[in-house]
Amino acid sequence: MPSILKTGQFAGINANDTFALAALRQSPIIYHLPAISWPTGLQPTSVQLGNYAPGTKITSAVSAPCDVLLVLYTEQETMALLDVMTGDPSWNSTVEGEWCMYGHNFAKFKSSIQNPSANNALKSGAFGSLSAMKIGSTRVVLYKTELHPKQDGTGLPFVGVMQQLIAELAPKYVVTTGTAGAIGGKVQCGDVTICAEAVLHCQETYPKFPDIATLTAAGSDLPGNATFDPQYVQYAATHLTKLSLPALDQCYSRLQSNPGYSFIPQNTLPPSIFVTGVNPVPGPEPMAVVSADYMTTTTTTPKNSKGTES
Repeated sequence: MPSILKTGQFAGINANDTFALAALRQSPIIYHLPAISWPTGLQPTSVQLGNYAPGTKITSAVSAPCDVLLVLYTEQETMALLDVMTGDPSWNSTVEGEWCMYGHNFAKFKSSIQNPSANNALKSGAFGSLSAMKIGSTRVVLYKTELHPKQDGTGLPFVGVMQQLIAELAPKYVVTTGTAGAIGGKVQCGDVTICAEAVLHCQETYPKFPDIATLTAAGSDLPGNATFDPQYVQYAATHLTKLSLPALDQCYSRLQSNPGYSFIPQNTLPPSIFVTGVNPVPGPEPMAVVSADYMTTTTTTPKNSKGTES
């Protein structure tokens, strides 16, 4: 039986995993963004989550205006999003205390959580924390989850909790944010891909969710139907992606100091935004998001892989 990491950002991963061992030897490079120039009327503003006072522990069905549910995972990812949306990347006990804890039906899901003592939120009977903001007229609920599909066992309590939260908030869209890597040689650090399809590759078996095995075996593309205004993609390509260049320079310098990373090119131009049907990734690779329950690295396109970005 392999040894599994119980805590930390790689909880749920084999303790001897090559990728995890390499990543754990590194420390994150945190770069505070300069002030962002938002399109007129689209400056994000923090608002109250429904009628809940800051710091409320919600133990019944949550009720709040919600057009978009935005899901956050790690602390670093949360800090990055807060930096972009609020100009302040702080994620500490004071900031957490201003968010509402979400613990509806915790007793129902607790038995399926592999390590219910993995963090303070789970210890206190909460799955994560909720906050809210408005972007123009769009009402956004932020959810910092303390569960993760890879960290809490094959019972996947994350799935049930997300189904419950989505049913309660009834958003038009659900956006998950996270750390991703690219498959294929045409995508550089910092590039953004807006895709219309997704592919699922799983190695584990999840008895409660037979559809996962079916989707993995079929290798089927899962189409999406989200729409967006291309003017804002162009705005981001013109004004926003270039803000990441100083941070990418720091990352490049750090990587070049380690053996085995000479194949990574340095960003000399702002990252690109690739869009399905508009300006896809150059070359024969299809535009698809690949999601998996394992980590891997490669410098070539894997055989039988329909997707090139994740």
